Amino acid sequence: MRKILLTLLSVSLIAGIALGAKDRRAEKRAEAREKATTSLSGSIAGVNATQGYWDTLAIDIANLQLDDVAAFDDGTIWIGGFEISSDDDITLRSTDFGATWVKDTLEFTGASGYGLAAKDANVAVAATWSGDIYQTTDGGANWTSKFSYTGGYFNDVAFGGGDSVIAMGDADASGLVVVKSTDAGATWTRYTNLPAEEATANKWISSSGYHQAIDVVGPHIFITVYEASGTLPRLLRSTDFGETWSSWDVALTGGAANAYRIRSINMADQNVGWVVPNQTAASTRYYVHKTTDGGVTWSDTILVERGTVVKAVKPVKGTNNLLALGYMGNYTKAWWSGDGGTTWTSIVPDTISNGNDLTNAYFVSATKGYAVGIKKALKFEVGNVTFQVKMNIKMREGGVLPGSGDKVQVKGSFNGWGGNDELTDGDGDSTYTKTIALPTGAIEYKFFKTLRGGLDWEGVANRGYTVVAGDQTLPAVYFDNDSIYTPPVPQGVTFQVNMKIKMLEQTFLPGSGDIVRVAGSFNDWGNSTDTLSDGDNDSIYTKTITLNEGQAIEYKYLKTARSGDWESVANRPYTVPVGGGPIPVVYFDNDSIFNAPVSVNFLWQVNMSAYQTLGWFRPDLLDSLEVRGGFNAWGGTKLLPVPGEPGSYEAALVYDGTIGDALQFKYFMDLDSANATARFPGYLHSGTSATRDGFCYDHPSERGDGNRLFDVTGGGNVVVPQVFFSDIDPRGLFLNTTDSCVVTLSVNMNPAKAYVDAFVPGADTVRLIWQDAIWR
Repeated sequence: MRKILLTLLSVSLIAGIALGAKDRRAEKRAEAREKATTSLSGSIAGVNATQGYWDTLAIDIANLQLDDVAAFDDGTIWIGGFEISSDDDITLRSTDFGATWVKDTLEFTGASGYGLAAKDANVAVAATWSGDIYQTTDGGANWTSKFSYTGGYFNDVAFGGGDSVIAMGDADASGLVVVKSTDAGATWTRYTNLPAEEATANKWISSSGYHQAIDVVGPHIFITVYEASGTLPRLLRSTDFGETWSSWDVALTGGAANAYRIRSINMADQNVGWVVPNQTAASTRYYVHKTTDGGVTWSDTILVERGTVVKAVKPVKGTNNLLALGYMGNYTKAWWSGDGGTTWTSIVPDTISNGNDLTNAYFVSATKGYAVGIKKALKFEVGNVTFQVKMNIKMREGGVLPGSGDKVQVKGSFNGWGGNDELTDGDGDSTYTKTIALPTGAIEYKFFKTLRGGLDWEGVANRGYTVVAGDQTLPAVYFDNDSIYTPPVPQGVTFQVNMKIKMLEQTFLPGSGDIVRVAGSFNDWGNSTDTLSDGDNDSIYTKTITLNEGQAIEYKYLKTARSGDWESVANRPYTVPVGGGPIPVVYFDNDSIFNAPVSVNFLWQVNMSAYQTLGWFRPDLLDSLEVRGGFNAWGGTKLLPVPGEPGSYEAALVYDGTIGDALQFKYFMDLDSANATARFPGYLHSGTSATRDGFCYDHPSERGDGNRLFDVTGGGNVVVPQVFFSDIDPRGLFLNTTDSCVVTLSVNMNPAKAYVDAFVPGADTVRLIWQDAIWR
């Protein structure tokens, strides 16, 4: 009941917020005390009831809420926060890796709240809720005011490398306050070039209770702000340390009603980062969001652990490791991910039930960091675990061929028995290794290799190990515990394929020089030279190839390109039995039904009226139109305008195939590259990040955006029925601002309820994603 009452108290404080200075301070302190107030009692100084990778720092923190932490290789640790009973701002500082501490009460005039950022053992900056910025150059002994603005509240401050510092505060009459220092906080300059939205007077504030409203990665600045409950939060970004800015709304799970404020943003680099919204709906507090494009888009919700409240996700820069922080009920919670957030392992620091949690963390290295929160100050360490597996036996037996691209991985409880933790053999001794940073504690694992020789997973029981802090190397073991070399027994294997149907359909003509081959994992697929022959003229082509007993292969047949070369079936699997022998006869492409050969003169036609009316297809700007399908190798055949029929385009094409062929095709706008880039934001014409296909192909609703289909039923002249591009009928266009309609989209989510991580109605959400880039 106490916890429920505290939550209601916090909500009531937020609900009554106006944008005045006094009320904003009340909101900020209510936010900071989300789990504090009357729930705090007792001291945990000296207690070390944690798991091995957590060490409680020897601080009397019974009455403290700790918000900021920074640490350095020389043993210096800075911690910033306040005393809950008195509202006094304090710093804690250690110069001996946390063995001893100095606590200072700071006299920041009218502050009762501040953000702390440190450069080294001596220099630190404090940005206060009174709108002032202070600097110390003597390890906190003295603080000097360096900047102030009237009636403001600085929400966060962060060093961006070297002497560069950014601080951000609530908007005043000139808009959002963003200031910079290039001399470690000695002097400050306010940015006056923010976008018009952020320059709006007295509009924007930020989440200050978690001291992670901004992040700086070199010249890249990321700032999160919001206006009020019920509005979307906003991201302000610069890629050149404030020379230019851009900003946009950020829609997260729960929408503006539940996720109007971002409580923390933490970037691994200038592109990849994480935000945690301050969800007011209990059913979504355990979700976080990831960006891989510098905050332009954010992923679907990523589940950490149901029933928890996540406050921050701290990437370990230069790695794929993440530490998430928060609480569940009255208990501190933390989670570790070694795969960028795909899987999470709960690493609860302790089970002390006194209303504490974790809010912020700082990594000194890839394996050591410090975390702070309400009545909490902990050192965190993980182990660098080097896995080793000997592959020389499997290599000699042909079960692993590195030269053919075979790979070895380790999978276990720490990566969800999946992931891509690949081992390598840097010194060529056939022992493959991989070092992974893991929290201490018990793990299970196995080694996994490319399927060759009938084995991908090891056949042994799960291997076990208990990770400890620091560097450690597991003993090298043989893959599958197989340390004895067993020479393979070669046997003749006869491949057989029936070509009669293809000969009758005239897509395989031996008299014209056509050949059929077998290609697979045993003979380098497309580079295969194993040609089959028909010595007894029964249309069954054969070849005997020497393979090893127990060897697992995949293969297909392919023929001279005449209406296709490769079989379209899935790879055929086969494991060589003892003694070898013939593989059962199959029809090429599993096609046992004769379809008469036919030649068709197709007339392909499409109506572009809607796209031309909308201005999405502009022949006057050098746009053109094509039909693409398997019949022209998806290379495209140009369509031309039909005289006297505006919007209609057609093309004649000869097709040689068989009756019953199902032709897949789509129409394609070949947009002029320069004009398309100007007309369609986000359009990229070529290169590895090209978006051309998403803009240019039509998206037929009748096929669920799949390829269009046309069945060949006879030869001669065949007119393919005309369709509207993307099935958009021009009679349905809205041509004035008074037109409107309501569209309801429905999806059956019942199958998703059967997932291991099942869809939960009322807790999980469903989003609509437009695959058609132009409509999006």
